[in-house]
Amino acid sequence: MRLKMAFTSKFIMGLILLISSFKILATCTITNPINALLPPHAPVQISPAISIGHEIITITADFSSLGIIGNCDSSANSTIRFDMGPSFSEATSFSNVFNTAVPAIGIKIYVDGYGYAGSSNEYAMPAGDFSFHSITITFVKTGNTPSEFSGNILFGSGTPFVEIHPDGSGSAGYTGDIGLLVTSCDITTPSTMNINMGSHNHNEFGAPGKTSTATPFSIGIQCSGSVQVSATISATADPNATPPNSAIKILPVSDGSEGLALQLLDENSNVMALNSPLIVGTVSGSHTFNWSARLVQVLNYVTGGPVQATATVTFSYQ
Repeated sequence: MRLKMAFTSKFIMGLILLISSFKILATCTITNPINALLPPHAPVQISPAISIGHEIITITADFSSLGIIGNCDSSANSTIRFDMGPSFSEATSFSNVFNTAVPAIGIKIYVDGYGYAGSSNEYAMPAGDFSFHSITITFVKTGNTPSEFSGNILFGSGTPFVEIHPDGSGSAGYTGDIGLLVTSCDITTPSTMNINMGSHNHNEFGAPGKTSTATPFSIGIQCSGSVQVSATISATADPNATPPNSAIKILPVSDGSEGLALQLLDENSNVMALNSPLIVGTVSGSHTFNWSARLVQVLNYVTGGPVQATATVTFSYQ
């Protein structure tokens, strides 16, 4: 007796992302031309299941301790503008969000005391000294992520990702990088499994609900980050099984057995329900699911003969 199982998986990509630039247009001068370095930040894991428009993460960096970097004179109507760099195009349908070179990942930057970066946003600049301000960096999902990605993308490595260019002289900026990792999982077991359940005696059964000994099988999975994995077992449920959706209907074959169906059991020997997502565990790196299959009597009688059944298991993760 055999059970054929087909498995599907999703592939996504790993990526590293860095950010933008802006310019100041005012009667101001940079007197201390330094760059403010972003503090180290662990790579941010992103679930592919998040919806478009979702803010993936917001990171704030405070640079007020770096002191004064420039001065603005008393000219009337002085303004300041924060321009994103030329490699960033404005994202449609998203306010203050700019596209990056990574598909479906946008970015917006808020400068404390002023507002969002963007060539159309100008802010009044008072006379006197000014310092580095805190900035808030927000990554936004702007579309469907690609199914495959290889390599890393860096923006402005070694150069400011946000530049301060006064209308006077001098320059300063913000430097650093932030890594974004889109978590992904892959099935390491062959996509089609044939499970031979061996031979079983008629006396193993005798009444509805009686079961055979279970036949173990394993499914391997590899994930790039720590994710919660769910499985959906898609199969035709036997209408005579109790409770409903607890057993797979066997296929009609010549001289095949009657009165039996097939159940799948999880690692704790619990019957796995059909056709609905089941949380099967948290996976970090390589993991093996040790499941099993058994026959269950669903009618008042059982006849001898071969038994065949099929199911498709789809894994999802977040």
